[in-house]
Parts: sequence; structure tokens; C-alpha cells
Amino acid sequence: MLMNLRWRSSFLAFCSAVGMIGANPILASSESATKPIKLSVNATQRSAYAVVPLSSLKGTLASGDVTQLPLMVLSSSMGQPKRLPKIEFDRTNPTRIVALVTYLGLEDDSIKNVRYRVEMVPSDSLCSCQRWEVSWVGRQQQCQSGRGSQDWTTQVCS
Repeated sequence: MLMNLRWRSSFLAFCSAVGMIGANPILASSESATKPIKLSVNATQRSAYAVVPLSSLKGTLASGDVTQLPLMVLSSSMGQPKRLPKIEFDRTNPTRIVALVTYLGLEDDSIKNVRYRVEMVPSDSLCSCQRWEVSWVGRQQQCQSGRGSQDWTTQVCS
């Protein structure tokens, strides 16, 4: 338990130093974790994302830590990114949590930024702990200048 407290303290200090605390309301405080976060209209529309088949994801699809589950799923599938993502949570629906995970400034000649919408629902696990499982994942990207759309899109960058 002491190790977990030290790790959490170190992790929060790191997040504060790199500016993630403001971008991630779940990490800011336990009080803000209960407040709903409104995401932009385009970001919350499932139809604006290309479906990522759950069978293509290599990571774990269930966890008791809803704040880390999107990162566990995505990092296993896309490898370790050079930069930490911006993460936003929408908890306005009590039966579903939506996380937007945005990777900015990719080192790619076609894709500038990529954003994932990860939907999570309570798991039907037999344990008494609250577990969450990924129910849907979608993907959008912004293209590099001259390589396609500068808006969030599902279209291929050239």
C-alpha cells in the first residue's frame, strides 16, 4: 500500500510538471473526478470516428482503474508514443464513461495528430470490485499540412 501511495504521489507530480493535471480532470482531485466533463460536440459523436475492431486491440480490455484503462488498451496496440496524450473523460452517463485520448505532434510524414474515443461500461465480473471494460473504440486523425484534412477526420492522409 505504501508503494502505491509513493507511486501515485510521483505520478501526480509528474503529471503536474508536464501539464496533464489541467487536461485530465480525473487526476486533478477526487472532487473533480465526480464532476461531469462536457466534451465538444464533434468529439462526442461516435459517427465521426472510424471503428477500431476490439479484436485488433492487444491490451487488456477490462480493469478496475477506469482512468488507466484507455491507455492500457491503446499503448499495447500502438506501441509507446514519444509524448504523453491528452486525456478527457465524459462521465455524464452513469452507465458509460467515454475517454478521448489525443496524441499531438506525431513523428509521421502524413498524420499530425490522432484521437481515440474509448467507451467503457461496467463489467459483469463476479468479483465485488467495480471493473470496467472497453465496449467500443473509434479513431480520427488530422493530417500534416499539404497531406489532407486539417480538421479531425477518418479520411486517409496522403
